Amino acid sequence: MNWYCIINGTQRGPMPLAELQTLIRNGVASAEDYVWNEAFGEQWRRVREVPELTSPAVAVPPPELQDAPPPTATTPLTGVPGQCPSFMTAMQQAWDRTIQLLFRNTSMARWLGMAFCVWISIIGLQEPNLIAEGLLRQIQPDPVTLKSRAEACTTPDQIIALYSDLLTQMTDKARELLTPTMIQTALIVWIVLFVLTGWLRARGAFMLMHRWQHPDASVAQSWASGCGLGRSLFLFRLVFSVAMTLITGVLLGVIYQRVFEPLQHGTPLEGALANHAFLLVLGLSLVLTLWTSVVLLVNHFVVPIMYWRRVGVLDAWRVVLDLCNERPGALTIYFTLYIILLHVLLAALTVVACCTCCCLCYLSILPFLNAILLLPIALFLRGLSVNFLRQWRPDLESEKV
Repeated sequence: MNWYCIINGTQRGPMPLAELQTLIRNGVASAEDYVWNEAFGEQWRRVREVPELTSPAVAVPPPELQDAPPPTATTPLTGVPGQCPSFMTAMQQAWDRTIQLLFRNTSMARWLGMAFCVWISIIGLQEPNLIAEGLLRQIQPDPVTLKSRAEACTTPDQIIALYSDLLTQMTDKARELLTPTMIQTALIVWIVLFVLTGWLRARGAFMLMHRWQHPDASVAQSWASGCGLGRSLFLFRLVFSVAMTLITGVLLGVIYQRVFEPLQHGTPLEGALANHAFLLVLGLSLVLTLWTSVVLLVNHFVVPIMYWRRVGVLDAWRVVLDLCNERPGALTIYFTLYIILLHVLLAALTVVACCTCCCLCYLSILPFLNAILLLPIALFLRGLSVNFLRQWRPDLESEKV
């Protein structure tokens, strides 16, 4: 277990227990100094309050300060100007750290432990997609029939009529498959799984952060690192996701009612698009853009700040907003290059999957095994935002972790 201490206002650590006992024995740390480890939760303790540090063998010197105040942050959370961060520098640092963690002096235990933390951080994200894909296969038209009918269409009106007929057929098949009882049961199961997996993913985000900082920490220590923080992150994600889902659902319903439903009843395309279709699609695009932006900012920057400073999600958002206001250009470049990098990685994975006869695709569906296979990518992407923040404000990491 790693220990931390604050001596004369300076934090030291992580260090093993024996090293901390040596500091106390040599008089460097006094009985009134503060110490911390993962078992203490969010509270620092004085040396004299910890049995491991007050045994006769340690020989704690007399305290110099009887009423020393609790340790405070060396720098404020917000209002501190930072340097201009570089995406390329962060990428190089993340790459070097990933190579060091996984391919130099590593072990199977470290690899599996990190993969488990990655798996917890993404658990429940693939299953709804698999269910939706299965339902889509049940209601989609026969590809051969669709191809022959599409080849027979020669005018735009025939093409519109074809897709309107296909939409009607798919809607009718969905209504036949999804009975009211099935919908209610599926909805209840989905809500339970959504809440449970969402809570696990919130804790998993801090587990992954902890393993990035402390690669040889145990799973129990990694789980404890998110105590309190996981609940704050989960509640924010839950409220925001529900709000965005409701807004998106309302807009999609209005678009279907104003555009697609008239097309099914024979309304010309010009008439269907005249029902404020452009404004509705624009509004839907803005909502989805906002949703995606908030998710990216939370995953990339809010989580590390919460972990480093042990603050709630709203306090971490204040720091992220400072970053957005202070370095909008660097942040725009970061996410632009990040999206490009994701496409490059996706293309590389596609090539590997084709070279392995799609075996990689099947293996990536299996729980936990996908985290083992994709662990280098997950750690590398985690390190991008961590090193980007370190460049901007190194003091953010100067707290107990």
